This record gives sequence, structure tokens and C-alpha cells, in this order.
Amino acid sequence: LFSSISLFGILPPSEVAQSTAPFTDAANQLFGTNTGFFIAIGACISTLGALNVWILVQGQISNSMARDGLLPKSLAFVNKHGSPSTGIILSSSVISVLLLFNSNKGFGDLYSFMVLLTSATSLLFYIAAAFSFLKFSIKSELGFKPSFRNISLSFIGLGFGIWILLGSGKEALIWGGIGVLLGIPIYLFNRKNDR
Repeated sequence: LFSSISLFGILPPSEVAQSTAPFTDAANQLFGTNTGFFIAIGACISTLGALNVWILVQGQISNSMARDGLLPKSLAFVNKHGSPSTGIILSSSVISVLLLFNSNKGFGDLYSFMVLLTSATSLLFYIAAAFSFLKFSIKSELGFKPSFRNISLSFIGLGFGIWILLGSGKEALIWGGIGVLLGIPIYLFNRKNDR
């Protein structure tokens, strides 16, 4: 957040809006031409690190949900190294299909779409957490109390989550909604089999 705000102190908002690499442009303006190259290298390293984490996280999420009986048991499998390989392969395949469906976009547009889609689907968990916090606070469950602070924090979290979710755009909301809807039959099937 602070990094993004700092851009507006260096570059005019119209230039930031049109730029494909605003941090590189800001570095070039602050430190001279071609210094933005080092910022671009840092961004690439950071992106690769984040990609690595997200690939590992996506396997852990499906693995945890499978162990809790919310997804098929096959996703609870871990290989001899303790890695949830089935979940990683499945989620990477789904992401690859999404990329293929949107391959007519340029790299910048595709990247923006994937960021918005990830934000939209991730926000559902944050909204659910804020709603759960509100519910537990109102009902005095799990050690929470119905205090002004807890209720206020719940509504702030819900409001912010919904605001950002709506800001991710119609296309990301539609694809995210389709993804969630596709998960419901799998969830219901597993619940039925667990009984």
C-alpha cells in the first residue's frame, strides 16, 4: 500500500495509470535513466518468489480441505517428500485451462486478469472469516464477546472485503463465481459419501 502511494509522489497519476512498469519509471525519474533496470530485476525476483509460494499454497489448501472431508480424499495424498502433489497438479491444471481460455489477451492484460481473479476468489475466504468473527462475537462462542470493538471490526472487514470484491471487475467475478459453483457439487458429493 505504501509503495503504491509513494508512486503518486513521484509520478503524475495519469502517467502511473498508463505505465506498464510504474516502479521502474519512478526509479528512472528519481535516480536517472536506466536505473529502473535494477527495480525490474528486483520485481522479477519477488514475482518468482511469490509464484513459488502460491504454487505450494494451492496444494496445501486442497490437501487440508480433503483431510477435513470437504474435497475428495485423493487430494489428501502426499508424496514421499511430504508434498501434496495431487493438489498441486490439479490446481495447476485448472489454472492452465484458465490461461488458455484467456490466451487472446496480451501478457499485461492476462496478468491483470489473473491478479483480479485471484483477488476475487481469495476475498471470499476473508469475507467468510469476517462473517464468522461477527457470528462468534454475537453468539459469544469460542471466547469472543459481543463487544463494540468486535462488531465494528467485523463490519469493517466485511465492508472492505465486499468493496474490493466488487472492484475486481465483472469478468473476474464471473470466473470466480463459476469456480465456486463448480466446487459446490464436489462438496455435496463428499458430504453425502461421508455419511
